[in-house]
Order: sequence, then structure tokens, then C-alpha cells
Amino acid sequence: MSDDEADPELLALLAQSLGLGSRPEAPPSTGVLKSAEYVYDNALDVSISSQGSKAAAELLYHQLRRRQYSTREWAKHELHPKPSGGEATVNFIFIMNLLNFSFWSELPEGERFAVDYNGKRWTGYWSLVAALQRALDEGHPITTPSFWSTCSEDTISQIFRSTTAEPIPLLNERITLLRTASTVLSDPTTSPLALIDQANHSAARLVNLLTTHLPSCFADTTTYRGRTVHLHKRAQILVADLWACFNGSGLGAFDDIDTALTMFADYRVPQMLQRLGVLWYSPRLEGKVRRGEMLEAGSELEVEVRACSVWAVELLRREMERRGCGEWEVEVEDHDEDKEHVGSASASVDESRASEPHEGQAGDLQATTEATTGEQAAVTDETVDHSANSGTEDIRRANPPQTSNATAPPPPAAEPRNEAVDPSAAPASFQQAQPEQQKAKPAKKIQVKLNAVLLDYLLYDTAKEQEKLMLEETDAGGEREHGPDGPNVLPHHRTRSIWY
Repeated sequence: MSDDEADPELLALLAQSLGLGSRPEAPPSTGVLKSAEYVYDNALDVSISSQGSKAAAELLYHQLRRRQYSTREWAKHELHPKPSGGEATVNFIFIMNLLNFSFWSELPEGERFAVDYNGKRWTGYWSLVAALQRALDEGHPITTPSFWSTCSEDTISQIFRSTTAEPIPLLNERITLLRTASTVLSDPTTSPLALIDQANHSAARLVNLLTTHLPSCFADTTTYRGRTVHLHKRAQILVADLWACFNGSGLGAFDDIDTALTMFADYRVPQMLQRLGVLWYSPRLEGKVRRGEMLEAGSELEVEVRACSVWAVELLRREMERRGCGEWEVEVEDHDEDKEHVGSASASVDESRASEPHEGQAGDLQATTEATTGEQAAVTDETVDHSANSGTEDIRRANPPQTSNATAPPPPAAEPRNEAVDPSAAPASFQQAQPEQQKAKPAKKIQVKLNAVLLDYLLYDTAKEQEKLMLEETDAGGEREHGPDGPNVLPHHRTRSIWY
């Protein structure tokens, strides 16, 4: 370089200091969190209690740490595919989340859609997974995308046949989604593995690829007061399932998993948030939920429930981090340590989620919902028997009656009792020691980082555990309020939709 030539490195440094030239590419975003905040800021029928959120944040952290949630839980369930399956496992997760919606029923529990498999009866989300596993056992290549466009409707109906008289809900819509997705996912450039590769370890980018290439299957969007709102429940769960299944490595490695995904906007998590006193409904919305009335998909009431739930979980996450509760320790065996995604955690999937609660722990959060006060009427929905070994302690109904006008749901009348978070506040039956496990090598401890996915899983699992306890109490002769589906069930909003 001659004396009269400019040094390119110096020029680049000067341009950077002046804010000129190219700028670093902004990280991808799904737009879900921004949409949720907008809906919350403009909502008339749903509000978030500051007091309830603070109490719930402390309670949830205690439960996350006590249960030692991590990505390991997902693959432990007998129905979930194992990471050793590679591409076959990825394809299984894709079809599982393509069809992961609308399992609730208005029929009594024993008459609802169910699948018998491996000597057990599976309902709700698990009925879908069991049907897929059963299909593979029967020789149907159900996880091969090209099969979805070539098999007959009779074959698909046979694959998803029910043990009861009630068929799987929205069967025709599920068939349409399979046909549509088959064309895209059978193309080598947009196959499940190709999309994961194009995402380049970004959870947000994979969500956006799914909603772009398969908008009718995964683009969960609607309009709220003149503005497009993104919720993308199933696309986000698909990514979370990959992450959980592969323990945050290999095909499940996403560098932005802790910040890119939100809570999955369904009808189960709002159910639990309301019970904990975090969400407050206006009288007209509360009445519809208690009476089991349908909320039209895309209506303002339905969008507010879903979007405000997303924002509420984000506020819970922020509150927990503000308190220094953003990490906890998990024990892992020596031979599992290299598989664990250190720095992040997850538990399961939805009704779409599902982790098996540990022995003696299923009732922990139920017992401590006494931290909030008041009565909650009972309404049921679909049933998902994925909780196990839950306790039998009485559950106190937590959400106070709402008597405010629609524009300003009231705050809780009294400060929630934070002392209920202490383990000593739980009944003795929930504090019993865990059975000793034989370990090949001494356990080591790793740090697990909080994210919205993990909070979603915990809230979802707890809602199902509470419902199971209530039903067991009724079977034992207890008496409680009755809703449209029977006694002892938690109310949730009802919408029949392919999105959740």
C-alpha cells in the first residue's frame, strides 16, 4: 500500500465510529411478545394483577427448583420419541405439532375421545401421540410427509380411531393440514431437516420459517383492533419440543431459546394463571367461562385471554429474574451431563405439553394455591391424563369472584400470603422424601436457566394435576360445584380452533 492510499481498516473503524456503513443484523423475532404487549395495553376484559404476579413468581420459582425441571424430562415419557431416532424423531415431532390442537370435549370423561395403546388408555394430547405410535406399530409410515398426501381418508380415520364413540375432534381439518404440509415438507429444500438447518440454531428463525412456508398450518395470527397479532402457539411448541427432545444439542440446539419463545397461547395456562390470581377477567368474560360458553376464534375476548396470558408469563419471568431467581441447580448423573443443555431448562410439551410429575410432587403447587383467596366456579374441558402420582390433598379454589365493570377488573382485595411458598406450608403428604434411585455414577449439579417455555410447562402441568385431584376427590365421595362437564374441574375458556 502506497503512502497516498487510505488504510481500509482505518476507514472501516472511522465509519463504524460515525455510525456509517453496514450495521449488525438484528436478531430474528417472532413478533409474539410485541403483539401480546399491544393486546394487554388495550384489553378491556382481561387484566394482570401486580400483587398476584409477585406472589406467583415466588411460588413458581420454589416449584421449579423443587421439581428440578430440565430438558431431560421430555424424553422420559414412554410415548415421546427418543433423540436417538434422528430424522425419524424430527419427523415425528413435526407431525405431532402439526396436529396438536383442540382435544377438549363436552362429554363426560369416560366417553371422550381416547386411544388404547400399550395396555393404557390415553386422552387429550397423549391420545394423539399414542395414535401416532400405534400407527407406526401397525406399519403405517405416518411420520413420512409424502405418506400424508397419498393415503386415503379412510386410512387416516383408521389411524386416529377412538376407543370410545367420540371421534377425534376436527378430523377433517387435521386431514387438510396433513395434505397441505405434505407438499412442502416432502420437498428436500423445505423438509423438516432442511428447515432446521436453515434456522441456523435460532428458535425464532425456525418459527418464522414454519409460518412462512406453511402459513395455513402454523401462522397463528389474527386481527385485534385493526392490528395484526401474532401468537404462533403450535409453531413455538414444535421448536420447544425439538429443544427438549434433543436436550438443547444437535438438532435441538437453539442459541436464542431463552429469549425467542414465549408462553404457548392456549386455554390451559390461562386457566392456571387465573387460579393463581395473576389474570383477572371482567364479569362478562368470567360469566362466559364459568358457564362453558364458546368464545369465537379471533374474537376480542378470545384474543385478550390468549395474548394477556403470554404477557403475564413474560412479566412473571421478569419478576423472577429481578428477584435473582433466574437459575437453579439440577442434579444429573455423570453419564448424562454432556447431554444436558446447561443454562436452559424445560419440562415437557403441551396438551401439547407434558412431563411426568415426580413422585410425591404433583400436589406441591396445588397445595400452595391457598396463597390467593376466594372462590372459583368449575367448568371442564378435555382430559389429559399425563400427571402421575398426584397427592390427594384438598385444593382451595383460588381466584376471587370478580365484580368489577369490564373496563377495570379489580386488584386482589388482600395481599397473597407469600409464606405459602415455604415448603412447610404444604401438607406433609407433599413433603415426603423421594424414593432412592440407583445411580451408576455420583450425581453432579448443573445450573439451569429460567425461560418462558419452562414456566409454561409448569403452569400447564399443574392445571392438569389440579383437575385430576379434583376428579379423584369426587370419586372418593367429595362434593363440589358442578360445571357443564361435571364436578371438580377448573374452568377454562372454550374455543374450537386448529390453533390450540
